[in-house]
Amino acid sequence: MNSRERFLISLRNGKPDRVPLIDWLFSQRLFKDTLGIVPDCLYGDLAVRCGRAIGHDAVWIPFGGYAGTSNAKGVYQDEWGTTYQKDLEVSWPIDAPIDYPIKSPGDLAAFSPPNAAKAGRLDELRKGIREAKGELAILGGVTGPFTTAWMLLGYERLCHWVYEYPQLVKEIFEIAVEYYQEAADQMIRLGVDAVMVAEDLGYSSGLFWSPGLYQEHLFPFLRELIERIRSKNVPIVLHCDGNINEILKDLVSMKIDALNPIERKACMDIEKVKRDWGKKIALIGNLDLVHLLPNGTPAEVMTQVKDLIETVGTDGGYIVASEHSLNQNIPLENILAIRDAVQKYGGYPIV
Repeated sequence: MNSRERFLISLRNGKPDRVPLIDWLFSQRLFKDTLGIVPDCLYGDLAVRCGRAIGHDAVWIPFGGYAGTSNAKGVYQDEWGTTYQKDLEVSWPIDAPIDYPIKSPGDLAAFSPPNAAKAGRLDELRKGIREAKGELAILGGVTGPFTTAWMLLGYERLCHWVYEYPQLVKEIFEIAVEYYQEAADQMIRLGVDAVMVAEDLGYSSGLFWSPGLYQEHLFPFLRELIERIRSKNVPIVLHCDGNINEILKDLVSMKIDALNPIERKACMDIEKVKRDWGKKIALIGNLDLVHLLPNGTPAEVMTQVKDLIETVGTDGGYIVASEHSLNQNIPLENILAIRDAVQKYGGYPIV
């Protein structure tokens, strides 16, 4: 069984030959340590080469490159009109926004989203698929409607507008659904193995919005996006940071195939999530990113990976990953310890 097959079986909540491994490669240091290259962007072929070097079974590559995967320098504006500040030390490969294009209802009336079919959108995915050679799974990335609205309005304005101009917020959500549904269609036609919808909905301490606000304003659109992707018969991973315990039932009801990253620092108890929802969805993540990965020893890393496998991986439907991404602060020896632990302890049957 190769990595691609292993990942897809687990993503469908099955039991392959061993527990798979994936993570988000957000570290230039990691590329330098593994490939001897310091990339300015998250190039698709380099991501696959790096993932293969550290024993990953699948690699995430975003549609068209998120804003931060641009090779622009300093302050720059993406084609949605959002302004970013590039800071390689802090935010690579996805930069932080510093200004937003929609500041008034009039701005929204005049706003035109980019063309999802523009040439070049699939370049990095195409390179990644070619480099993977059918051996590793390729997870194509799109953005959810809440995150898209945040990038267009800014968080504070979005929170005000959901009360002041709720219909305009819904218009922005619909713009996102139309764009990223087309993006997913293109990626699926190209040959990605699964689609990940990135849609953060909570702080470490709790939700951004109340469950009722999400249910009334956001979830019809998020559900629509997921259903339209699902109609193409590909697995769907929902990446949703933060403490989302209060809305897990809603998210699972959208018929996602897997949930990531199940942040332990956000009080996401992966054992409870497995008990409550493990028959419906696969779980990806939960490896301690705050203390263990940057500061622990390889032996300590291997112990936590072993514990996760034995706790939530025995019946399948678990994929090892961190609780967010592999960042610049994590030494290579700890990243390789994750791989070593999966290979040592992750074979089925797990005893």
